[in-house]
Amino acid sequence: MKKIILLILIMFLGGCYDYRELNNMAVIDGIAIDYKDNEYEVKLEVIKVKKGKDGQEIESEILEAKDKLLSDAFYKATKKSNKEAYLGHVSLLVISEELANNGINDVMDYVLRDIQISNDYSIVISDNMDLFDIESKDQSISQKIVNTLDVTLGKGNSVTIDMVGNQLLNDNKDLVIPYLDINEDEVKINKIGYFKKDKLENVIDSRIYNFLMLEKIDINFSDGNNVINVFDKNIKFDVKKDKVIIDISCSGKVMDIDKEYNLNKGSSYIKLERLIGDNIKEEVNKFIKEYKDLIGINDMYYRKYSKEKDISNVEVKVDLKISKNGAIYEVLDD
Repeated sequence: MKKIILLILIMFLGGCYDYRELNNMAVIDGIAIDYKDNEYEVKLEVIKVKKGKDGQEIESEILEAKDKLLSDAFYKATKKSNKEAYLGHVSLLVISEELANNGINDVMDYVLRDIQISNDYSIVISDNMDLFDIESKDQSISQKIVNTLDVTLGKGNSVTIDMVGNQLLNDNKDLVIPYLDINEDEVKINKIGYFKKDKLENVIDSRIYNFLMLEKIDINFSDGNNVINVFDKNIKFDVKKDKVIIDISCSGKVMDIDKEYNLNKGSSYIKLERLIGDNIKEEVNKFIKEYKDLIGINDMYYRKYSKEKDISNVEVKVDLKISKNGAIYEVLDD
């Protein structure tokens, strides 16, 4: 609702669109694009506001169309409404996994060149193009997904269209886009799709990538029954001539511990810090070995030395400090 009110203020106070009323426009909040049988399929989520028993309610109307040309599919979809389409409110673009497998250059070229669409909205990949059929109360389905992105990744950490456009021009770093899973009416963002040039290479768990690349996010690390939530971290990448050093300083809190530990004793903290610190180092090393281009190791080298080099030598250092505040001092017997 806040976005709709803001839109009205912009339109009327800013003098845009000849003071046309919101009710005379089809305000598009989300776009989904699929590609199959040599045709683009475009779905547009249009916000509709109606009066309900508890006040104003938001409903969605879905406009969809197919065509061999993406621009024509968009045009046909917008013309299925009896109102003029307004694309300045778009908050989400969903690209199908099938389309991502074939390459997203054409889609990105179209949405970035369309002056009616802003370029700061979120983008995700999904294999479920029926996403606009899920139930969402008091908000559009697109806003439900954007809110999930904010909660999962931290506000401001979503991948935007503008970021993707810039990343596609960088050969030293792989493009990464969040992957949307839908189970009935539940939406989850716990995977990422990574690309080689503009084509989807694979979909993987996003946990370690998020830990390394996102600032304000907490991650659980465990060893057996010992679970530590890392809620604060400072990660520095030091680029040398022959290697990259990843220096991780982090704070954690105890979520669960094995019965052999008693957190009334300082020695238990030291043991846990060493144990979980080694676990963090092992997981990061494993991830870097397989997916260093997602982190942009070679890009870091290029930006520092202005020349390309394939860096395979990466050293990981971890300094974990476990907080005593609110810790579980002993594990209770069952």
